[in-house]
Amino acid sequence: MNGASKSLPKYIFVLIVFFVLFQLFLPMVYIVDGVSMEPTFNAGDITIIDYYGMNKKFSNGDIVVINNDAQHTKMIKRIIGSEGDHVIIKDNQVYVNEELLEEDYLLEPMVNKDMDFIVQKNKFFVLGDNRNNSIDSRNIGLVDISDIVGKVIYHL
Repeated sequence: MNGASKSLPKYIFVLIVFFVLFQLFLPMVYIVDGVSMEPTFNAGDITIIDYYGMNKKFSNGDIVVINNDAQHTKMIKRIIGSEGDHVIIKDNQVYVNEELLEEDYLLEPMVNKDMDFIVQKNKFFVLGDNRNNSIDSRNIGLVDISDIVGKVIYHL
């Protein structure tokens, strides 16, 4: 066996390690599809996603990309409630832990039936900014942390 063929497994190993590190630690690009986050994001906007791998930490107000397995797609949404939060939708207003959410990013008032959620461990309550045209936790329920791809850190 010559020297080149002996080093081939080493090169393959280095390529695999590089690929795994690239997937875990470098930002990803996500192109917005749909109107559920208007006016914050419009269809076709390019976003940069900070992918956290196994160490996902998110807060209320973060905008995240979520795997939607039911529709075999990804969605972009805003985190409204985190573990332990009490989210109430009453009279078309959103309250988190009895505090009215100030949402200056909304273009129009939400029209919705009253709802009440306690956010469980490792779950999030998410909403689109275009509330009247969004599939979100009001429809699909709480989102598991494992379904969050990452947080939007920049958009073009």
